[in-house]
This record gives sequence, structure tokens and C-alpha cells, in this order.
Amino acid sequence: MEFPVISIMDADELEDYLETRDPKIRRHIKKSNEEYRAGKSRPAEALLAQFKVKRVAAKVVRRRKA
Repeated sequence: MEFPVISIMDADELEDYLETRDPKIRRHIKKSNEEYRAGKSRPAEALLAQFKVKRVAAKVVRRRKA
């Protein structure tokens, strides 16, 4: 049973609270937790390195077009 609670929170906190109450967001969070527990994760460094490679490749393509 939920009871109304009065508190002061800024806009970001309110947005976070409302997002976590959304059933669709809750499903995404649950799925990501399950994937993490199943070992379907990678270090942040690997993800950032992948973005860096893509960014460098995009710069090369832009230079060729110029």
C-alpha cells in the first residue's frame, strides 16, 4: 500500500521518480539487470573505445568529402 508523501525535490529528482514509476522503463531496467547477471556486459572502457573508433572513422569520411 502506498501512502502520499510530501517532500521537496528538484525537477531532476521528480523526473527520475516519475520515470522509474513508468512500467515500460521498469521493464527495461529489469531486462538490463538480467542481462548483467547473465554476463552480457562489458567494461565501460571497451564501450568508450568503440565510440572513439567510430568518431575517428567519421572524421576520416568527412575529410574525404571535403
